[in-house]
Amino acid sequence: MPINMRKSATRCLAASLAVCVLASFPASAFAKKKKEILRTVTGVVLDDANNPIVGASVELTDVQTAKKVAIYSEDGGRYQFAGLNPAHDYQLVALNKNI
Repeated sequence: MPINMRKSATRCLAASLAVCVLASFPASAFAKKKKEILRTVTGVVLDDANNPIVGASVELTDVQTAKKVAIYSEDGGRYQFAGLNPAHDYQLVALNKNI
């Protein structure tokens, strides 16, 4: 085989190998990852007279996994749980030791 034909055959073989390698990867490997959408739960802890309670314990329980996370309400009685799985259900309980 002449030298020019060998170079062409080598290029063709290299191009074929590259196509085979690319074809062996799933399309999702090249697609941009979708940004995972997470759930956030926010609220305000109020007493019977609708006054905000600062320092109340707010406990969030993941119903599917039974994992519990607790925080204290802040200024204005506000609380926030972020980064939660949108496919799970949650239970909230607020407790104030002064009541």
